[in-house]
Amino acid sequence: MNRKILIGLMVLAATALALFNQNLAYLLHDHILTVVAPVYYVTIFTIVSVALYVMTLYIIYSSHNRGQLDKNGFLVIFPITMTISVVASAWSLFVLAMWWG
Repeated sequence: MNRKILIGLMVLAATALALFNQNLAYLLHDHILTVVAPVYYVTIFTIVSVALYVMTLYIIYSSHNRGQLDKNGFLVIFPITMTISVVASAWSLFVLAMWWG
């Protein structure tokens, strides 16, 4: 059960970073460090969100191989996480490409 909660929190955090990285970049630029350009925040948030998705998929796969996640759970969680990660990462990379011009 703890493994599923960890997976859910990681997917939620990665999705939030991927979808709202532009808003977070403006927030940090306006209120925390005004000397750093927002494009660098967007870049960092994109890298972190993709890394979180990769780590989540690795945790799901390794949990299945160790027997901590049954076959039915794996067949539900892995495709859903994969779909969310591909869509959110594609959006995040699109936003990043637009920021860098």
